[in-house]
Amino acid sequence: MAELNLFIGNKGGGKTTLACYLAQYAHQTCPNVPIVTNTPIFFANIPEGRKRKLSEDLEEGKEIDVPHAILRRSSLKWLAIKTILKDTRYALMFPDEASLAEDLESRGSHAYSTAPRTWLIALSRKINVDLDMLTQMMSMIDKRAQWLGDFYWLCIGNYIPETAPPVPESFSYQICDRDLKKINAFDISGEDATRWLFPRFITEDVPLSDARIRQFIDFFEIEDEDKKEFALDMIRARKEYAELQRSEFILEETRKFVKRTEVKQEDFKDYKQDMGIHP
Repeated sequence: MAELNLFIGNKGGGKTTLACYLAQYAHQTCPNVPIVTNTPIFFANIPEGRKRKLSEDLEEGKEIDVPHAILRRSSLKWLAIKTILKDTRYALMFPDEASLAEDLESRGSHAYSTAPRTWLIALSRKINVDLDMLTQMMSMIDKRAQWLGDFYWLCIGNYIPETAPPVPESFSYQICDRDLKKINAFDISGEDATRWLFPRFITEDVPLSDARIRQFIDFFEIEDEDKKEFALDMIRARKEYAELQRSEFILEETRKFVKRTEVKQEDFKDYKQDMGIHP
């Protein structure tokens, strides 16, 4: 029987990691099942530099040479079409950042303008869809999602202290029933996630539909000139950062670091050459 699940956790809690893990399992065991997401998920390890290009190709409707989930930035629109057609073939869906990206905020639960989205949640069982919705807080998501959920997954990221960027030690998942009583739990090791899951999705992806982008543009009255100014801001910031890297302060701090570590003077020379720093 189709289920409605909520994956709940703070930033870095491993919600998308869990979605990727379950998508991989579903694809391996039932390769013909449609898996629909609003963030790119691939079924093979992809080099970091290539994931963004593949994502752009998917958004443009191009065919790519890597197996992947169906990418629909407005995944509820896909669900609406399935509902209208009364298509009862099984499907698995992972709306990431559902309250924000899919306009399912709890503050709009009473508004008739957003009601069709919540109707889809209630009807998803009828058309045989497992709907796994990702949200940072349970209170953020639409009331129907809060009340109609079958299982609630608390997602917790455990990181090795004093690492930058943070290195995951493990991701812990606690599964609760409708009464919010814990019924199961499991972990994904940070090593396994880094090796087999992180190369298969873009953790910093922003799941925005065209409709949401237009809403931002209209609300903030963004024009082409504003985009150009933003680009210049970023160019200036990069130049200032490059100058900082070449400053005497940074060089002096680096010398102090070399003295109290195992870094050799030869390594320091190689670094200065890489950075274009001349004595």
